[in-house]
Amino acid sequence: MGPVNPASALAVARAALSFARNRPGEPAALIMTASPAQGRLINLMLKDLGAPPGLVLAGEPQAFNGWPRVPLVVLEPAFETPHQGHPWAWPTFGRWRMQLAWSLAVEEIWLAGREDWLRRLPASAPLAALWRSARQLMPTPLLKTQNGLQIISQARKEIWAFLPAPRADWWPAWEEPLLDAARRRLAVTILTAPPGPEDDSEFFSAALRRLGAHHCHVGLASGFPGFLAAADNLRLAWGAEGPDFQSGFLPLAAPFLAGILQIKLIIEKVGRRGGGLKSCRRCGRPLVLINQSQLRGLGDEQPLQVSCLGCHPPGRQRLDEMRDPFRDPPICGQDKRTPYQRVRQGRHQEVWACPRHPGGPDCPSYRVILGDCL
Repeated sequence: MGPVNPASALAVARAALSFARNRPGEPAALIMTASPAQGRLINLMLKDLGAPPGLVLAGEPQAFNGWPRVPLVVLEPAFETPHQGHPWAWPTFGRWRMQLAWSLAVEEIWLAGREDWLRRLPASAPLAALWRSARQLMPTPLLKTQNGLQIISQARKEIWAFLPAPRADWWPAWEEPLLDAARRRLAVTILTAPPGPEDDSEFFSAALRRLGAHHCHVGLASGFPGFLAAADNLRLAWGAEGPDFQSGFLPLAAPFLAGILQIKLIIEKVGRRGGGLKSCRRCGRPLVLINQSQLRGLGDEQPLQVSCLGCHPPGRQRLDEMRDPFRDPPICGQDKRTPYQRVRQGRHQEVWACPRHPGGPDCPSYRVILGDCL
């Protein structure tokens, strides 16, 4: 998962929509995003907010190359930990985007982002120059501020949440609603950051054990900052800290965000049947889901990885390639009899391949992992 930020997406969507409704013309505002996923998320939020079709459009800058001029252009890089090294911050890449924004904007150009990371941009980056020249700051428009725990009580089928490591100052307020949801037999998935040096490891372990005892899917995850929770893939709530969150009913954006976060795949690969933490096959310590800090490809399509808290040096595996070890060789998908063979691929890797139909649609290859039969 690359630069996808629901809080920034909603703030930009609301602000641009408010501006555009007072301006004639279609479209009245363009929102340039740093990833295709962020653009799609903003477009879905605009629909959830009731925006007239075509009034505000979001997408990558190249999507608007050659467009007619519009009243407002928004630069929305969605930088967030750990993805603060996106090419938008680099002078060469950022300069072209700034030039395109200037060529399209008739009245105003907005730069979306938090002051703390804007101040850390390279001094030569065009986004930093735009930030330094800004004459005023516009506060973040909220969809609705409420106690973030309310969406848990509103859930009827499932809840998923990314949370910081449980601490005594805020966890008790979250734990009881989550356990109550589990007692109501809702599907509850909780991913928390691993405990840091300043955290109480005993409190942390006890909190996760209680969730596991109530059959909640529990996992450790790094690279997902702040609080983010969803109920029934209809309601979202998020925030940095404290009891109050931005929240809202977003029936189009919420399931899209769940897909970007790969919630179903996380439950399938990292969730433990019956609840609790899933452990590493080599060392027995808990697995950790990792949102990579180095962007690859389009940024929002890079695979999540899995490591653990015990192995040294720590190994990493792609989430979508995780599986249980083969007790017996896989069988040919066509004749249902011929066993797969282990084949060397490259210098340091082996794969299971069908000897009759290698790479065929019914006979995919599998990377050999620790514990596979010989």
